[in-house]
Amino acid sequence: MKIDGAPRKREDTLELAVWQATSRKTREVAHSQLFSVTDKTRPRYTSSLKGPRPGEIGMEREYDLFERFPDAEPMWRGHAVGLLSARQKLQALTRATRNECFIMHLPTKEVVARLNVRSSRGVGRKPVVFQIAYESSLATARTMVLRLQGYEVVSVVGNEAAKVVLSMPEQCDFFILGHAADDQVRREMVSWLKAHYPGVRILALNPPKGSELVGADYNVKLNGPEIWLPIIATALRGPQESGP
Repeated sequence: MKIDGAPRKREDTLELAVWQATSRKTREVAHSQLFSVTDKTRPRYTSSLKGPRPGEIGMEREYDLFERFPDAEPMWRGHAVGLLSARQKLQALTRATRNECFIMHLPTKEVVARLNVRSSRGVGRKPVVFQIAYESSLATARTMVLRLQGYEVVSVVGNEAAKVVLSMPEQCDFFILGHAADDQVRREMVSWLKAHYPGVRILALNPPKGSELVGADYNVKLNGPEIWLPIIATALRGPQESGP
């Protein structure tokens, strides 16, 4: 018997994951109550130490956890408020299973962390692009573009969120660094990535009037995906290391 609202295609695993989580009676927070920020109220991510950084918004969102079984069907495994709590629950979940487990922000369908992932260089595995953005709507748009090109995408907003996720043994083949932050903030992130993931290349998306970001392997002016997608495709054709 079909249930109204359930995904009709079994292979549409992302839709299925979202449906499973949001249809559960035990959830007390509906989609409309989850965190959201409008373009008018979203501040620019800067290096100021006065008050919380706007890029740390992703740290306090509500997240859902899933386990993906060998048949590729994900199963909802709980939720957490805040990225630190979500990371702890993800680590606990992966200690009890060998299946891939991941954290998702449901309103944007952004996957922000994955564990128990087999090497993406194996047959039939997709390369993993890890995006560090500083503006959530742009991050969501880039994630959609990358998925359409066949990549697995992990996406976070802000340096602190990136460090929380990447402190786990995250599977990564390529990094994208967004443009909507001060150069000092972005240079800090590049330095951290080079220290912890030295074998993984970094693409910096730069403002039209900005300079190149020192330390990044590739620099492009932000002017549409047709400029930076070929760079990723070329970089991922070569040998990569995908861990810290």
